[in-house]
Amino acid sequence: VLWFYPWFEFKNFCFVSFKQSLQVLRSSINYALLIFTSFFYARGDHLVINYSLGAKALGLYGAAYRYLEALSLIPTALSHNLFPISAKKQGVSRDSLVHIVGLMVVSGLIISIFLFFLSNFLVIKLIGPAYGEVIQPLKIFSVVLFLFFVNAPLSTVVQSSNYLKSFLPYGIINTVLNIILNLVLVTRYGIVSAAWVMLITEVTGLLINYYFIKKIYCISIGVTPLS
Repeated sequence: VLWFYPWFEFKNFCFVSFKQSLQVLRSSINYALLIFTSFFYARGDHLVINYSLGAKALGLYGAAYRYLEALSLIPTALSHNLFPISAKKQGVSRDSLVHIVGLMVVSGLIISIFLFFLSNFLVIKLIGPAYGEVIQPLKIFSVVLFLFFVNAPLSTVVQSSNYLKSFLPYGIINTVLNIILNLVLVTRYGIVSAAWVMLITEVTGLLINYYFIKKIYCISIGVTPLS
């Protein structure tokens, strides 16, 4: 390996100073916090269910959640491929965002409706009759999935903007709300309540994203907000 290494390229190698390293770390703290918060938002319900109801309930909830988790890759992939925000200094225009959101709404509506009406088949036929109580959470997750489609392009714009630092406290509050509601409701109402909590906090997340979209388009770009 050492013999075939292109040593002539070594002269082009530049060392990064300690000060520059600190600047890079400071600039990435917000993204690190965002990832940390997203993890607890996505997995907080699992931790609460496992602690409150046990492994069996977690297994049932996980059976429904796996469908949501797999299908959630679609809005994420679509939003990142429709506009690579992080690669554009000027961001995305209002009209482009409206078109992208419209496409995501239509796509999400179609997939979510299919998931809702296929819930019985996906559970009873593919997993087994013993998982019958998974059907209701899965139907709730079909609505959550639709909100994923709507939120994906909005959150991409917000998290790629200069408002990320201002957005983080709202994201943390929404995550804390998710965990608190799970702690209060899961013990009393079971795994169905965890699905409802996810739906509630996706709605609040949508409101937060909309609030920052209005700020971005009013202040940064100077156009009228989305109506």
